[in-house]
Amino acid sequence: MSASRSVTKLTLGIDEAGRGPILGQMVLAAVVLDSRSASALSRAGLADSKSYGSGKKAKLTRAKLAEAVIEKALFVAIEVVQVHVIDRRVMRSELNLLEREVADRLISSAPAVHRIVADGERLFKPLQEKHAHLEAYNDGESKHASVAAASVVAKTRRDELFALMQGRYRQEFGHFDGGGYVNAT
Repeated sequence: MSASRSVTKLTLGIDEAGRGPILGQMVLAAVVLDSRSASALSRAGLADSKSYGSGKKAKLTRAKLAEAVIEKALFVAIEVVQVHVIDRRVMRSELNLLEREVADRLISSAPAVHRIVADGERLFKPLQEKHAHLEAYNDGESKHASVAAASVVAKTRRDELFALMQGRYRQEFGHFDGGGYVNAT
């Protein structure tokens, strides 16, 4: 009699940070988790990066969770889209297309997975033509921990980049908060 082996299900999550601000880059992340890692990260408090807030404590919480994601994930990829690229594509009304192109590159660089979950139903649904096992949801972070993990990793990287920008321009413009968002506190 052969021993039965449980198959480990791998899920790739895709999310971004910095799609709507007036300052700074957009960061997309892809994270592959198996079920055990997804459960462990969820128990550790992993959620949508926005759920932690925008203050210093929120940034520290996200940074610690990002470290845990990187430690437990089978794959993590990050792509930073520079402002000049965003501006050029926005001028041609191609921001959604740009984001799909970056997501497609991240998916193509990842190992084979059973499921791909992306945050943004209308935005990512067109990728189903190329990736049949892709599921696109609004609030994708609530559908799988891999999307929440991608959200946290992307936002943490964007926070790091924004801090560098603050340091570079502090003497000229003074301190500015909010991560580049107009409505941030």
